[in-house]
Amino acid sequence: MPKSMEELIQHADDISEMFEKWDSSKSTVLSKEETAILRAVYQRCFQEKKIADAVQNARAKNISWKDIGFVLGTSAQSAHRKYSAYLSHEA
Repeated sequence: MPKSMEELIQHADDISEMFEKWDSSKSTVLSKEETAILRAVYQRCFQEKKIADAVQNARAKNISWKDIGFVLGTSAQSAHRKYSAYLSHEA
């Protein structure tokens, strides 16, 4: 399972590309359950990107890592470790 922001975003991009290149004549049909899992994974990746964007906006407004961590339900260090590399101005 992807863990870093880069891995999550790449995983979402990979899923999107898979759908864009989908050739039903060369593919097996996914079950309803498999489709539900795939949809949930894509949504998780999409939501993680939304969180990362919100963190980036908060940091641009000088919100502390401590406050960001509190809102995320984690420590400042964990929030920083997960999201700082994603931030263009802090990478």
